Amino acid sequence: MLREFAEGDLFMAIWDEFLSSFPPYVGAAVAVGVVVVVGFVLERLIARYMKRVARQKEWPPHVANGLLLVFRLMILLGAVATLLRIGEVPTESIVAFSALGGAAVGFASTRTLGNIIAGAFCVCHSTISCQ
Repeated sequence: MLREFAEGDLFMAIWDEFLSSFPPYVGAAVAVGVVVVVGFVLERLIARYMKRVARQKEWPPHVANGLLLVFRLMILLGAVATLLRIGEVPTESIVAFSALGGAAVGFASTRTLGNIIAGAFCVCHSTISCQ
């Protein structure tokens, strides 16, 4: 029975078989607990590793903190996506929210990008006219 699954499906088949031995709410609670524990352990390991690398490379604190924030956000997004899959949330809602978020970031970044281009123009213009 297990040989007919691909490698990725094998884990899911075993996981589904394990969860089916419990009532539905207990299986969901176990799955949520596993996701939370794995996310927390992964965050601790990455934070420890990033701090060690930052000390060895002598990075400024803001660089290390920024990278650590990015890794924490990636772990959080992965945990949320996993929890949404456990909760069987339809993928259409995830796509809709990500599209709205992307549009919000796009509209917010247009002003920033315009300011960067205007600043570069001012720097170049003042440099050229001073000579």
